[in-house]
Amino acid sequence: KERATYEEIKRVEKELESLKFSNTEIDLMEIGLKYSDTYEDKQKNIIKTGYPSVDNLIGGLQGGNLFILAGATGMGKTSAALNIIINIAKRGKKVLMFSLEMKPEELFTRIAATETGINSERLRNRTLTEEELNKFYRYIGSKAFETLKSQISVHNKSSVTVSNVESIVRQSNADIVCIDYLGLIGGERKTNTYEEISDISDRKSVV
Repeated sequence: KERATYEEIKRVEKELESLKFSNTEIDLMEIGLKYSDTYEDKQKNIIKTGYPSVDNLIGGLQGGNLFILAGATGMGKTSAALNIIINIAKRGKKVLMFSLEMKPEELFTRIAATETGINSERLRNRTLTEEELNKFYRYIGSKAFETLKSQISVHNKSSVTVSNVESIVRQSNADIVCIDYLGLIGGERKTNTYEEISDISDRKSVV
């Protein structure tokens, strides 16, 4: 009787294991036809970063993909991300940014410094020369700044979860989402950063 029970359990386990892979077979012909049918539409939706070398390497930013900008502290990850965001916004694309670490004023001064060429430290410390201050005021009143304001939406909250991000993204009409930075996303029963990033990667299609 014990042997029969054991065999029955193994049989059920085997059936369950086979079910896992019952619908995993792919039809290459079907995929090829779908690729051909959607080629032009998806080509139009590829978003350029504004950095030709990066675009050539990754093929631009395409929906459903997750890109992680990594580097040591102080290497300029946020600055690079802001430059990409600005480039994308200038092309008429909607950007949704989660700024989880930087204060709103610091984020603004970094964008203003990038666009005006004014030293970011002098902007932040309010030590601008008269010429720089006039340049800053002209930028604030410019059409270029109005465009960025309309194209970039920023959520500034110190603690969000993957579900929070997912919910906000679903309600937005953003073409691209930027999270600064990934390690500050709160846990949802995940024990470490690796699991958090894996969870985000698994759910990246919402973006």
